[in-house]
Formats: sequence, structure tokens, C-alpha cells
Amino acid sequence: MNNKHDSTVPRPIDAGSIIATVREPMLLNARDAGEDVDAPSINIRLVSFHADDAFIENHPYFKAGAYAHLSVEDNGIGVPEHQLEHLFEPFFTTKAVGKGTGLGLSMVYGAIQSHEGFIEVDSKEGRGSTFNIYMQPLEGAEEEESVDDPDGPAECKGEMILLADDEQVVREVMAEILESMGYRVLQANDGLEAMELFTAHEQDIALALLDVVMPHCGGMALAKRIRSTNPDVPVLFLTGYDKEHVLYGEAPMPNSEILTKPVNFDLLSQRIRQMLD
Repeated sequence: MNNKHDSTVPRPIDAGSIIATVREPMLLNARDAGEDVDAPSINIRLVSFHADDAFIENHPYFKAGAYAHLSVEDNGIGVPEHQLEHLFEPFFTTKAVGKGTGLGLSMVYGAIQSHEGFIEVDSKEGRGSTFNIYMQPLEGAEEEESVDDPDGPAECKGEMILLADDEQVVREVMAEILESMGYRVLQANDGLEAMELFTAHEQDIALALLDVVMPHCGGMALAKRIRSTNPDVPVLFLTGYDKEHVLYGEAPMPNSEILTKPVNFDLLSQRIRQMLD
């Protein structure tokens, strides 16, 4: 079994929203794993789970108490043991060239980790995989909200964000996270579509969240076109590459910032609010 977890004690959050967010990329991976299986199957379970002393003895990073437990099980090709520890790394993928970028699971891990939940993988090559996600439910959140947590997500005011990313799974996960924060989101799958959306909704868009590398028009070129129309729009760039290479020797654009994928969503929330407030 391969475990991915954060050593911090988990805090109560809206488990339902984060589980809904990570469910789709998990299902897409399970579907792809069973592509060449004669009778592919995917089993999904969402149950209440209580971490007792016996469980914690083998999972010391857990806190005793109630969790929402989502499991996604497939009978696909499975993952070789030597690859398990790399599954959640950005751009690592077990799929063939052109079938995936390796960002789906890293985004799932980032979403779960940013809410201090846990994800574990049990897989045998040729015998399928089971992904187990554990999130603490919302119980006790009223007390938690009163605590001043500078590292937690920032409060949203319902602004509209233009999100452009050509990776569908990454874009949709990001959009669901932003919507769960309370933002309204316009999604574009490349730079040209993003510019069309910006032109149509210029008065409503409060911030642009742009992938740096996209077909037709990359994030930097797109940002320049947006700024030529409205010089005041804040821009957050997303990249899976080294930040220094993103600028290609250019000076940083005013009122902009670059975040590296996979994004920590609490950090993303804080940066958005800093740019909007």
C-alpha cells in the first residue's frame, strides 16, 4: 500500500464539497485503467468511517474520530509497485504518450492536502487499484471558523474569475474548487476562447487565472491582450515549469503573480483575495 498524507492534524471542513471535487478525476483514471480489460468495473463507495485506536496504530497520522471515506476501486491494469510512490507527482503518469499529463492525481492530492485530509492507494499490477480518501466532516466547523488562521482559505465575495487551461481535468477540478470557495467561474480550454469570454464579460471579470502553456494563445500573450483592453485586471499565472522560465527574460507583469502546479488551494485562495482586495 502507498500512503500519501500530511502530518498535520486534520481540521474539520466541508468534506462533501472536496469529495465532489476530486471524484471526477478519480473516475476518469479508473475508466482509463480498465480500457483494455474484458469486463471493466468501477466500484464507488462513500461511507462514514470512525478511526479507532486499532486503526490509528497502523495510521498514526490520523486523528481519532469520524471521517467521510470515499473509495474508488477498479479492476484495471493496476500500478507496478516501484511506481506507486510517484503517482501524485506532477507530470508523472503511467499512461501512454498523449493519454495524460500526470496532473490529474497531483491536483487531487493538492486539493486533499490543502484541506488536511488523507489519500491512500492500494494497487497490484494486473489486479486493479483502490484509492481511499478520508476527510473529516463539517462537525465542529462553527468553533473552527472563530479561530484566526492566517494559513487557511480567504473569504470570497462572489467575484467572477476567468479560468483558462487546456487540460480538461485540471481545469474542471480548479473550477470546482473555486466555486466551492464562492467564486463564479468562466472556463476556457485555450487562449482564444478565453479572450472571447473576456470580451463578452469584461465588466464582470474580476481576475484572470491563466495557464502559461496553451494552444493558439499562451497565458503570457493572452494576459497582454487582456491588459490592452483593461489594464487593471489582476492576473494569476499557473505553470508546471520553473517560474524563471515562464517569463522568458521579460520583467514580471504588474499586478500579477505566478503559482506552480499542483496548486495549494489555501495559498491560491489567499493570493486571489490579496489581488482583489
